[in-house]
Amino acid sequence: MLRNLASVGLIISSFAHEVKSLRSRLVPRTTFLQNELKKYISKNDLKNVKKDDNPFYMLQLIQEEDVKLKHWLDYSLSSLKRDKRKRANLNFGDYFERFKSTWSKAVEQRNVKIRLNGTKDAINIIRAFEVDMDSIFNNLLSNSLNSLKQKQSNDKFIKISWKKIDSFIEIIFTDNGIGLAKEYQKLPEEIFNSFETSKRDRKGNIIGTGLGLYIVKSIVEEHNSASIAIVNTIKGFTLKLMFPIRN
Repeated sequence: MLRNLASVGLIISSFAHEVKSLRSRLVPRTTFLQNELKKYISKNDLKNVKKDDNPFYMLQLIQEEDVKLKHWLDYSLSSLKRDKRKRANLNFGDYFERFKSTWSKAVEQRNVKIRLNGTKDAINIIRAFEVDMDSIFNNLLSNSLNSLKQKQSNDKFIKISWKKIDSFIEIIFTDNGIGLAKEYQKLPEEIFNSFETSKRDRKGNIIGTGLGLYIVKSIVEEHNSASIAIVNTIKGFTLKLMFPIRN
């Protein structure tokens, strides 16, 4: 067992090292190519060339894709941080600010806004593994983005509110997407069951693992006295999470 854990540790360390190296080269490489290209060709010389045949436009598209890839690599590296795997005092005000920053590029690309409503007061602290909070809220955000993708509107948002209620921190996570699929309207709690999913491709085939919300509920229930409940399923989707305050 120890030998296997050591092997996993080496693999993760190697992966993180290679990813950091790749990430650092992504965005600068297209800037370098553009500067080299300008030594031989002027943008004005290509003003009559079709956009899709213009090398400067091609490099712009590549750079945009590189920026997206860099975002996902940053997220992967963030998840591997050692301090996230240690139980510590976690201030939800600080945490959600980092959470919003981490996902900013991804949500902007989908024309979605993340709205935060809460404070960084010391009363908003719980004792937890930050990686557990990542598993919870990354899964919730992923589901919300999928729901919002199907909404025909320019007003798309995900709102996270938190406040102290008695000896708990209440977190309200909501989106204004299409809500739960019809098959879950009567018994919405079923979405927390393992392998439950309403996601389908264009041909109607089921996609996804159906484990996202099951993982969310399992992690919440592992925290002493914590709970999760569905508040709204029709006009968007809203969950209420309660975590005991760190004394």
